[in-house]
Amino acid sequence: MRNIDEQLSEIMERSGRLEKKRVLKRQIAGEAVASALCLIALVVLSAFMPAIQSSRLKAGEQRYGSLILSPQHLGYVITGIIAFVLGVCVTLLCLNLRRMKNDDRGRD
Repeated sequence: MRNIDEQLSEIMERSGRLEKKRVLKRQIAGEAVASALCLIALVVLSAFMPAIQSSRLKAGEQRYGSLILSPQHLGYVITGIIAFVLGVCVTLLCLNLRRMKNDDRGRD
């Protein structure tokens, strides 16, 4: 039979585990939403990039300097940045899902 202190410590430990699991689920949901938003933004930007590029081109215009800073390549730069952010979000999502799966396995 357990005394009051042992019961209380077990209750606090279980409460901590449940809180950690709840926070992890909320974090995973946030990362999934962020990934979905990045993917949608990437698809929309890629679909409209030809229109963006053609509206910025002017006949006979020459630009010197950095290729990345020219307005004709702005859509590609933004698409690359959004793709990178999407990759980071998906990686974090997968790592958290693996951690949650391993935590569940360890308790069984």
